[in-house]
Amino acid sequence: MYFLFGKPIETTGREDILRNREEAQQLYLQIKSDVQANIDYLLKKREKDPYRSVFDRMVFRALYPSLQEVPTFDL
Repeated sequence: MYFLFGKPIETTGREDILRNREEAQQLYLQIKSDVQANIDYLLKKREKDPYRSVFDRMVFRALYPSLQEVPTFDL
């Protein structure tokens, strides 16, 4: 599994935006776009991950038990 947390979305002081249907829809679309971009990024990175299969990760852990984590890509 791959996880990526996007930038925080500040809603404090923006209650007026959340009450306005059109502005709330724009905020929703922006959030949806950001989430989709992060998913697309992770999918591309997963394709290049040499340890993406469970078998490869298990072999790596068996060969290098002193390391806590299997190497992965840099964000």
